[in-house]
Amino acid sequence: MSVFDAPGLVGLAMRAGRLTLGQDACLDAIRAGKAQLILIDEGVSPGTLKKFRDASEFHKVRMITLKAGQLAHSVGRPNRRTAVVQDAKLAEGILKGIGVDAGGK
Repeated sequence: MSVFDAPGLVGLAMRAGRLTLGQDACLDAIRAGKAQLILIDEGVSPGTLKKFRDASEFHKVRMITLKAGQLAHSVGRPNRRTAVVQDAKLAEGILKGIGVDAGGK
Protein backbone atom coordinates (compact mmCIF):
# COMPACT_ATOMS: atom_id res chain seq x y z
CA MET A 1 0.00 0.00 0.00
CA SER A 2 1.25 3.47 -0.83
CA VAL A 3 0.12 6.56 1.02
CA PHE A 4 -0.76 7.97 -2.38
CA ASP A 5 -2.85 4.97 -3.42
CA ALA A 6 -4.99 5.82 -0.40
CA PRO A 7 -4.15 9.38 0.71
CA GLY A 8 -6.17 8.95 3.88
CA LEU A 9 -3.43 9.44 6.45
CA VAL A 10 -2.15 12.65 4.87
CA GLY A 11 -5.70 13.93 4.60
CA LEU A 12 -6.42 12.83 8.16
CA ALA A 13 -3.35 14.71 9.40
CA MET A 14 -4.58 17.80 7.58
CA ARG A 15 -8.11 17.57 8.98
CA ALA A 16 -6.71 16.99 12.46
CA GLY A 17 -4.60 20.12 12.19
CA ARG A 18 -1.38 18.10 12.40
CA LEU A 19 -0.14 18.88 8.87
CA THR A 20 1.64 22.13 8.07
CA LEU A 21 1.62 23.32 4.46
CA GLY A 22 3.79 25.91 2.75
CA GLN A 23 7.53 26.46 2.70
CA ASP A 24 7.87 29.11 5.42
CA ALA A 25 5.38 27.51 7.81
CA CYS A 26 7.04 24.12 7.34
CA LEU A 27 10.51 25.50 8.03
CA ASP A 28 9.17 27.24 11.15
CA ALA A 29 7.64 23.96 12.37
CA ILE A 30 10.92 22.12 11.75
CA ARG A 31 12.94 24.75 13.61
CA ALA A 32 10.44 24.71 16.50
CA GLY A 33 10.92 20.96 16.89
CA LYS A 34 7.32 20.13 15.98
CA ALA A 35 8.09 18.21 12.77
CA GLN A 36 7.94 14.41 12.74
CA LEU A 37 8.12 13.92 8.96
CA ILE A 38 8.79 16.19 5.99
CA LEU A 39 6.97 15.53 2.71
CA ILE A 40 8.36 17.37 -0.31
CA ASP A 41 7.38 17.33 -3.99
CA GLU A 42 10.15 16.51 -6.46
CA GLY A 43 9.11 19.58 -8.46
CA VAL A 44 10.45 22.07 -5.92
CA SER A 45 13.34 24.30 -6.93
CA PRO A 46 16.89 23.19 -6.13
CA GLY A 47 17.17 26.00 -3.58
CA THR A 48 14.04 24.88 -1.75
CA LEU A 49 15.19 21.27 -1.80
CA LYS A 50 18.54 22.31 -0.30
CA LYS A 51 16.82 24.33 2.47
CA PHE A 52 14.67 21.37 3.42
CA ARG A 53 17.48 18.83 3.13
CA ASP A 54 19.68 20.97 5.39
CA ALA A 55 16.85 21.48 7.91
CA SER A 56 16.09 17.75 7.82
CA GLU A 57 19.69 16.81 8.55
CA PHE A 58 20.26 19.49 11.20
CA HIS A 59 17.05 18.82 13.12
CA LYS A 60 17.13 15.05 12.47
CA VAL A 61 13.71 14.83 10.83
CA ARG A 62 13.11 12.26 8.10
CA MET A 63 12.32 13.72 4.69
CA ILE A 64 10.46 11.89 1.93
CA THR A 65 10.53 13.17 -1.66
CA LEU A 66 7.33 12.47 -3.58
CA LYS A 67 6.57 12.37 -7.28
CA ALA A 68 5.41 15.64 -8.81
CA GLY A 69 1.82 16.46 -7.92
CA GLN A 70 1.27 13.66 -5.40
CA LEU A 71 1.36 15.87 -2.34
CA ALA A 72 -1.03 18.45 -3.82
CA HIS A 73 -3.40 15.65 -4.81
CA SER A 74 -3.23 14.06 -1.36
CA VAL A 75 -4.11 17.26 0.49
CA GLY A 76 -6.63 18.37 -2.12
CA ARG A 77 -4.97 21.72 -2.73
CA PRO A 78 -3.21 22.63 -5.97
CA ASN A 79 0.43 23.71 -6.03
CA ARG A 80 1.28 22.41 -2.55
CA ARG A 81 4.84 21.17 -2.62
CA THR A 82 5.95 21.07 1.00
CA ALA A 83 4.29 19.63 4.09
CA VAL A 84 5.30 18.71 7.60
CA VAL A 85 3.51 16.06 9.65
CA GLN A 86 3.47 17.07 13.32
CA ASP A 87 2.04 13.88 14.81
CA ALA A 88 4.42 10.99 15.49
CA LYS A 89 1.81 8.24 15.03
CA LEU A 90 0.55 9.69 11.75
CA ALA A 91 4.13 10.07 10.52
CA GLU A 92 4.84 6.45 11.47
CA GLY A 93 1.69 5.31 9.65
CA ILE A 94 2.63 7.24 6.52
CA LEU A 95 6.12 5.75 6.53
CA LYS A 96 4.73 2.23 6.99
CA GLY A 97 2.21 2.87 4.23
CA ILE A 98 4.93 3.67 1.73
CA GLY A 99 7.13 0.82 2.89
CA VAL A 100 9.81 2.80 4.72
CA ASP A 101 11.22 1.72 8.08
CA ALA A 102 9.81 4.12 10.68
CA GLY A 103 12.53 3.46 13.25
CA GLY A 104 14.16 6.52 14.77
CA LYS A 105 13.40 10.13 14.06
